[in-house]
Amino acid sequence: MLFPNRLATTGVCCLLLCLLIVGPLPVQAQTSPSALSLAEQQALMAQQARQQVNDRILAAGGVPLEGALDPAAYIVGPGDVFSITTGGAIPLQIAPSVTADGVLVVPSLGSFPVAGLSLTEARARVITALQRSYRNVPIEVALAQPRQFYVHVSGEVARPGRHVAVPVARVEDALAAAMEDNNPLQALERQRREYWNYDGLPALRNVMVERQTGERIPVDLMRYYATGDTQYNPYLRDGDRLYVPTYTSDGDAVFVEYKNREILNRMTTNGTTRTNVDAYDFRPGDTVTDLLLVAGGPSLLNETSTIRLMRNVGGALDVRSVDVQAIIAGTEPDVSLQPRDRLLIPDALARTGVAEVDGLVVYPGTYPIVAGETTLRDLVVAAGGVLPEGLLRAAYLERRGAAESADRTQSLESVENPAARDALIQQEIFKQARLTDLSFVSRQYLTRELLQFQRVSLELGDDVASIPEVPLRDGDRFVVPRDPDAVLVIGQVQNPGYVPFRASADAAYYIEQAGGQGPAAAEVYLREAGSGALRSPANAPIRSGDALFVDREPMADTESLQALALQERQLDFQRLQERSNRRFQYIQTGLAIVGTAVGLVTTYLLIQSETSN
Repeated sequence: MLFPNRLATTGVCCLLLCLLIVGPLPVQAQTSPSALSLAEQQALMAQQARQQVNDRILAAGGVPLEGALDPAAYIVGPGDVFSITTGGAIPLQIAPSVTADGVLVVPSLGSFPVAGLSLTEARARVITALQRSYRNVPIEVALAQPRQFYVHVSGEVARPGRHVAVPVARVEDALAAAMEDNNPLQALERQRREYWNYDGLPALRNVMVERQTGERIPVDLMRYYATGDTQYNPYLRDGDRLYVPTYTSDGDAVFVEYKNREILNRMTTNGTTRTNVDAYDFRPGDTVTDLLLVAGGPSLLNETSTIRLMRNVGGALDVRSVDVQAIIAGTEPDVSLQPRDRLLIPDALARTGVAEVDGLVVYPGTYPIVAGETTLRDLVVAAGGVLPEGLLRAAYLERRGAAESADRTQSLESVENPAARDALIQQEIFKQARLTDLSFVSRQYLTRELLQFQRVSLELGDDVASIPEVPLRDGDRFVVPRDPDAVLVIGQVQNPGYVPFRASADAAYYIEQAGGQGPAAAEVYLREAGSGALRSPANAPIRSGDALFVDREPMADTESLQALALQERQLDFQRLQERSNRRFQYIQTGLAIVGTAVGLVTTYLLIQSETSN
């Protein structure tokens, strides 16, 4: 009687072994061995499956992603590797790939045509088939590894031809592989910096992408770079053909001119100079706001008020004003552009800027300003005011003057060699005074004054309330020097330098403290620390921070200048002698004529007298 029981027991064990080998029956419901509910178990299994997919991608080196894939946008193709996982007592874990003919083959379940479907559609198709065989168990279908494929790049690129891409790559990635700098924008900017000539550069606003289906997609990469909007940098697909046209200034081009943008004086390799005009290849359908976005991004668009649109109509210049903010607000329609149109931005971002506060203030540094509105007093208040040891009445505001052109200033400031710098100054002396009758020393003085960093004339007192409300400009610099509690004595004195300040002391006292006057001393002048005005010390009080200047007899600063000045004096003396000689000759001639006339008259009178007798 025991044999049948033993046989039955053996049969049950074999059946269980077969179940373990074969797997779950298609219609058999699975029960959770733990206390978790079925929904909780399914969520846990799905999370584990996703983690396994991520681990597999990382182990394979992975593909750079911008974030989680958009399954609705990702198009499945040959070579994509999937991860299929089911729950149950013995989970199913396989990683099938899409075959060359676009089919996903799942062992024991069948094959599924997925090429050309979105990832969402492909997953739904596979999960639906699996659910017919695996009921009440978690099922996860995920993309484990994107495929690789070729795209073809031609046109204005350094490396045209076939390049490897992946479905998560975008048009920019393919162009980067074909560009010399591995970045389209960097390649464009490098060529601009080297030559500053747009002709022959890649026209990144009109990149053409042609799909295998025949669909043609124009791509504006410059707008993508300006805004970061990925709709202007679409994903690549298998076999895409990309063409980068060449920009030519004689072709379809549009321009943006910045009225107040500083012009950089940098000579390029082909001898051209950068200007304040940017050129872009025209894109069909362009509007004013489109071009502003490309030129400067959202900041330029939002901070620009009114611009001027210049257009050539039948050989005549047509200029019109465009209210950009009204277009943004929707109260006015956007304006369509035509090739060769030019946008003039009179004050684009020019009203914003920075000004620097230096010296004896509480918080020295650089502060943002609104040009023409922020005042000097506002700037000092923002800097915390003047420290007690600061000499406010001697403070000064630096600003590049109108006489200081950008090219001359930059060239002088960049030259450290004194001889080379002096040569540049000599050139300026010739240009500034070549048509004047100024003397040599006067021409030197005039030119050096013009080349100085200009200061705004101010009348300052001893407190912040005395600061005038002078409107600031971008780049202004306000400097508050330290109160030296002394008077600077310079010029023709034996020991020039600072002399401790003493109230009510006169100029003679400070000159005596500086060793007395030198042998070539001339007039004495008081330079006021506040205004910089030169006055007679007899007519103004001497205060701390002021300077006493003891002038000298006229002479040049160097041996060569002295020789030139002496030569000029000799020429002046010769001219004076020539004028004196001519004057003397005129007098002699006049006297001779008068003498002759007197002689003739005398002779005539004598003859008349003798005749009468």
